[in-house]
Amino acid sequence: MKFSAKVLTAQGKIERISEDHPDGKTFERLLKERGLSIISLRKSSFLPEISGLPFVSGKKVPKDVFLSEITVLLRSGIPLQEAVAILEKCEEGSQGIYGRIQAHLREGKRFSQAVEGLQILSPTELSLLRSGEETGEFRPMLEVLLEHVKGDLALQRRMVALVAYPSFLLLFATAVLGYVVFGVLPKLAESMSEMAEKLPPLTKFLMGSLGAVREFWWVVALASGALTYIGYIFYRSRKESIFKTALRLPLLGEILRMRLQASFLPPLLVLLKKKIPLKQIVEPLKISYTGVPLIEELLQKMDENKGSGKGLSDMLCDSDLFSPKEKELLRVGERASRIQEMLKEILASNLEKYEARVKTVVSLMEPALIVGVGLIVLAFVLLVVLPIISFQGEF
Repeated sequence: MKFSAKVLTAQGKIERISEDHPDGKTFERLLKERGLSIISLRKSSFLPEISGLPFVSGKKVPKDVFLSEITVLLRSGIPLQEAVAILEKCEEGSQGIYGRIQAHLREGKRFSQAVEGLQILSPTELSLLRSGEETGEFRPMLEVLLEHVKGDLALQRRMVALVAYPSFLLLFATAVLGYVVFGVLPKLAESMSEMAEKLPPLTKFLMGSLGAVREFWWVVALASGALTYIGYIFYRSRKESIFKTALRLPLLGEILRMRLQASFLPPLLVLLKKKIPLKQIVEPLKISYTGVPLIEELLQKMDENKGSGKGLSDMLCDSDLFSPKEKELLRVGERASRIQEMLKEILASNLEKYEARVKTVVSLMEPALIVGVGLIVLAFVLLVVLPIISFQGEF
């Protein structure tokens, strides 16, 4: 099996190495034994990830690959501008992003400003980089950010894997329904047109309903679009109250709260880990979470109380983002000067629960979708079988 790796040599040069190995871990281990720093590693065919190292494919550089390349070079003691120049020389299929970054750096811009328009990093990640630059902790912040991005991408991959099968079932059900309505039904209606009076009432009802959908599909499409738009407008106008109501629901509320925590706590922990003062933490986070229910409200309260002498746990406990049990744990953690450790424990525990709850929802969706497909098939069978039974009864 052929693998390819981009590595940094002891002389500070980037090289590409392609070799045959039984698996990616063996190749990774051999490269490290040779004293090479691995920037990225991939299989010749599609492979999402090998030993935590990202797969490089296509024209756009994934954010974990981008951060990994920069971090490995900085870790080797190479200055930032020189590191970008090295990557610019060997960039391949990356839309010339390193050349554009280098041009911005030569103009005297910061790294966060140079990458801002490249659509690689999210507003939250850019805010974290700015905080690192302002506090003189750019390289450590970059390494912590890389760890956060890899964890976030790994969570996304697991969630995609969970919903892949239900999504396939939904597409299959839609395709079956479309085929029955637009392919089978017209032929069936034509063949039974002469015996319409003799058809069973249920067959007439099914044929009439499906015929109406086929005839006025554009009305159904417009009505669906209109309802979606009205629902969107209503959601935008009542977003905060909708979220607070949803949080009270047994299963959905837990999933929603854990998802918001999974989005908010990692960048907060990154800033706390670099010992950035609480007064400076709020501003970069406010930029990132504008319009996000609960989190925006929480950050607004934190901004108002940052000079009041309140502790971090008191500010966090003012929000519905945390359950009563978690709020008590945060207060205990701050009294013991272990607020960061307590936030990490809450995040780690809730990520496991989040995946478990999503699996529960998916496991409930699968039989519901299967039943839906079964009902479509049953309707088609009734359309064909009931007339046959009815006609047999006449002879």
